[in-house]
Formats: sequence, C-alpha cells, structure tokens
Amino acid sequence: MPIDKRVRNRLMRKTHWAVFVLRRSYVKVRKFKLLYILVGRLVNAD
Repeated sequence: MPIDKRVRNRLMRKTHWAVFVLRRSYVKVRKFKLLYILVGRLVNAD
C-alpha cells in the first residue's frame, strides 16, 4: 500500500515537531534539575 506524498509529508512534519518539542522540554528539565541541585546545596549548607 503506497503512502500518499501529502500524507507522508504531514507525518514527517508532525514527527519533526514532536521531536523538537521533546528536545526543548528535555533541555528545560535538565536545567531545572541543575537549579534544583544548586538550591538544595545552598539549603543544606546552613
């Protein structure tokens, strides 16, 4: 069953967008984790 070119393009765009969003959220989570660790160290320093 051959996939229509338009459908394939739409799928590609959707997957690309999903990967982009996932990557952005992943970077955000990593930064948040670093911030959390830094704050935890500051709190534990007392």
